[in-house]
Amino acid sequence: MCYGKMFSVEMYFFLMKRIPNMSVLLKLFSALLLVSLIEARRFAKGPVKEDCLACICQVASNCTDSPCEKGKGCGYFKLTKKDWTMCAKPMGSWEKCAHNIGCSSSCIQIYVALYSFRCHGHSCEHAARLVNGGTSGCRDESTTPFWKNVKQCLKQK
Repeated sequence: MCYGKMFSVEMYFFLMKRIPNMSVLLKLFSALLLVSLIEARRFAKGPVKEDCLACICQVASNCTDSPCEKGKGCGYFKLTKKDWTMCAKPMGSWEKCAHNIGCSSSCIQIYVALYSFRCHGHSCEHAARLVNGGTSGCRDESTTPFWKNVKQCLKQK
C-alpha cells in the first residue's frame, strides 16, 4: 500500500497545480481520495456509506477483482475507463485503479458526488443505480434489478 500512498500524494499535488480553477467540490473529493488511500481503508470514505459500497461491490463483482475487457468495466466495481477519467485518472492507469479496491471505491464516491444531483436526492439506491447505469442511471429502469440486489444485500447485513 506504500505505492498507493506515494502516488495519491503526488496525484493530489498534480491536480492542485494543473487545475488551479478546479471547482471546490472536485478539490474536496481529490483530497478525500488522498486521505482514503493514506488511511488504507478497505473502502473510501464519502457520500456513499460503507455498507452500501460493500453491497454495490458484492452485486457488481461478488466483491472480487474481475478482469478487464476492452470496452467494459472491471475490478471490484466494474469500473469503466470513462468512470476512471471522471475521477481524475488516479494511479495513472484505469486497470490499476479498477483492481485496487481503495482507488476504485474512491472513484465511485467521486462519481456519485458529482452526479447524484440528477437523482433529486442522495441515497444508497441512487448510488447503486448511478454505478450501474451511468450518469442518468437513477432514472433508468434498466438499473432497477441491480438496485433490488443491492437492497437485498443490505437486508442481510
